[in-house]
Amino acid sequence: MDVLPNCEKSEQRLAKRQKVVTGDEEDLTLGLRRAETEVEVIRQSRTHARPKRKTSRGWMVTVVSNTSVKKTVAPIVGGTVVDAADVTLPSSPVEDVRPEVEKKTSEEESKGVEVTFPDFLQDKLEETCGGLRISNENGQKMTVNLLARLEKSREAYDAAIKRSERLITTAKRREKMHVKDFAKVEARRAEEVRIAEELRGKIVESKTTEEELSSKLVKIASKCDKEFQRAEELSASLAEEVLKHEEVLTNWAKKLADCKSAQSSTVECRLKVESERQRLQEQIGKADM
Repeated sequence: MDVLPNCEKSEQRLAKRQKVVTGDEEDLTLGLRRAETEVEVIRQSRTHARPKRKTSRGWMVTVVSNTSVKKTVAPIVGGTVVDAADVTLPSSPVEDVRPEVEKKTSEEESKGVEVTFPDFLQDKLEETCGGLRISNENGQKMTVNLLARLEKSREAYDAAIKRSERLITTAKRREKMHVKDFAKVEARRAEEVRIAEELRGKIVESKTTEEELSSKLVKIASKCDKEFQRAEELSASLAEEVLKHEEVLTNWAKKLADCKSAQSSTVECRLKVESERQRLQEQIGKADM
């Protein structure tokens, strides 16, 4: 059972998952930073929406009394104060008045300064304030939208973090399981190695026993060959003896024929023949033994 490639595959899968989670976290982080940057830009645009003071024009405010202050608005031309009736006002005086008004000192604020503007200036001021109010509302809507997007991005980021933590936990759990399985496989492999060593020893012993049996079989085969050769020799000698006895019988048959032809005594011939036959049978029996 091959465990190391499985462990390497599981580590590669874990690395890929961590890379994917890291990419998702980077995308979410970039989205959060982008949304925060947009919110900051909108806030700065709302803060710096007021126009800057022009260098060539300005408005001078004079304090009339401590309790009720009346400001006379007059253009400054070339560093001198000129009467407002003799000078044509600029097209957008609100933009120039606002920076000067913002520079009021803390003492004037504590005295309760009262500012009066001409009618045409008041109309333009109201129009400008209306536009600023609309832009402020739009900015607030955009801010709410961006905050909602930011909240969604944070929720997605938290979900991705939780998912990555779950994946990491699952990967660690699987890694522990693989370690346990690897330990079991190693123990099983060690047992198999031990059994293989025992089998090798038994195989060597069986080979030795087989060699001993083979040598014994060779000895027995050689003995059998010798006995077979001896039996063949005895068979050959027995055949020779049989031939000799056949010759003797043939001679006795001739003698018997001679006896018959000589008209000898039948009894004597029979006795002689019988005695000779018994003697030959005894000799044949000894030869067989």
